Amino acid sequence: MLGLSISLSLRGSGGGAHAPSVTAGTISGSLIIAATLSLAGSSVTGADTTTYSWKINGVEYGTSATFSPDFGGSCTCTVTGTNAIGSTSATTPAVAIDPTPVVIAVGSQDVNTNGISVPWPTHKLNDIGLLLIETANETPATGSGFTSLASVGVGVAAASDATLLTLQWKRAASSSEANVSIADAGDHTFGRMISVRGCPPGSTPVTLLASQTLSVSSSPMSWIDATTTVDNTLVALVATNPEDVSSGSSFAGFSN
Repeated sequence: MLGLSISLSLRGSGGGAHAPSVTAGTISGSLIIAATLSLAGSSVTGADTTTYSWKINGVEYGTSATFSPDFGGSCTCTVTGTNAIGSTSATTPAVAIDPTPVVIAVGSQDVNTNGISVPWPTHKLNDIGLLLIETANETPATGSGFTSLASVGVGVAAASDATLLTLQWKRAASSSEANVSIADAGDHTFGRMISVRGCPPGSTPVTLLASQTLSVSSSPMSWIDATTTVDNTLVALVATNPEDVSSGSSFAGFSN
């Protein structure tokens, strides 16, 4: 005789299976652009997968456990745990990210009596590249995709006591922008770039320009007063002089 016995245990809706338990916690870190933020007091139990949604002003910009904001505004993170039963989400209290743009990096210089190729410093999509070009008071070409903002110069073009400082800008279309080629301006051409983060797409990154020239050599120089027209702006002070040097510093004794 052949005997067969089968025992089954079927889990009902009132059993021990549950959707995950999720606590979002709070956002921790320096509340400035480009800082690394994380979650303090966050916990997820009973989940097969955990996802993150970091938002600035309601728009998602990050999906990792940590986040580096590119812009200022109201920041939250939603944590979601998922298993076979379902999903549970929790959102942190909002924190305010300071919208003041920050300098990310200063690139290496290129100087030549012929054309130059200026590399982008460390950057990512939507960063602003501020291109600084100095010549012997000879107008330089505008870099491809760049917008020329201002040129301030003194002296007779190509003379040893002449200088011209030109500022151009471009919004990075990727995190791997190509070097910027500037044709020979005449006597010499010098170029260097600064990358800035925190100017939202669609915004005008430069809202104020103020300039002056100093005609007396070896004299102290003071930047002129200027009043910004927008709150939370980054102020950049840039200077040049006609001194031809291959090494060393042409400026000293900076104070604020």
